[in-house]
Amino acid sequence: MTADATQVTNLAPEIPPWHLGADVPVPLRLYSARVPATWIDYHGHMSETYYLLAMSEAIDPFFTYIGCDAAYRAAGASLYSVSWRLDFHAEVHEGDRLEVDTVLLNRDRKRLHVLHLLRRAEGTGPAATGEQVLVHVDIAAGRATDMPDNLATAASAVSAAHSGLSCPATVGQGLTLTR
Repeated sequence: MTADATQVTNLAPEIPPWHLGADVPVPLRLYSARVPATWIDYHGHMSETYYLLAMSEAIDPFFTYIGCDAAYRAAGASLYSVSWRLDFHAEVHEGDRLEVDTVLLNRDRKRLHVLHLLRRAEGTGPAATGEQVLVHVDIAAGRATDMPDNLATAASAVSAAHSGLSCPATVGQGLTLTR
C-alpha cells in the first residue's frame, strides 16, 4: 500500500492471524514507524497526507489478522474503504516513532467500522484519529456481499474484545462549523 517515494519499514511486531479461541489484542497495534524527513511539510511537522498513510498501513495487517489475506483477495473478494474521517490532535515531527492502534468498533455482515489511533510512542494521547468504514466486496461482480463465516466470526471476536474501549467523542460525528 505504501507509495514508492514514502516507503517506511513497519516496526510493529507481526501478530499471527486470529483463530477460534484466541485472545484478541486490545487494541491491535499493527503499524509503527519512524517519521522520515520526506513526510515533513513546510510548517516543520508531518503533513496531513502521511497521517492517513500511516493509518492506511495498519489496515493490511488488520485484514490479514481477520482472514482477508493475499490468498483471500486473490480468490476474488476483499474489503474496500468507503469512508474516512481524520481528526488531528497534536503535531508529529521528523524522527518521532509512530504507533497505530486499530480498534474494530462495530460490524455487520457486509461492513466494518474501524478506528485508528495514531500516537507518538513518546507522547500521551493520540496525535490523530482516523475513522474508517469498509465494505466486503465480490471483486468480479463489483458489488458488496456478505462476509463469509470465517471473516464474520473473526470480526465478531475482535469487535467483542474491543467493545469496552473508550472512544473519542468525535466517533460517529459528521463535520460541521459551530456558530
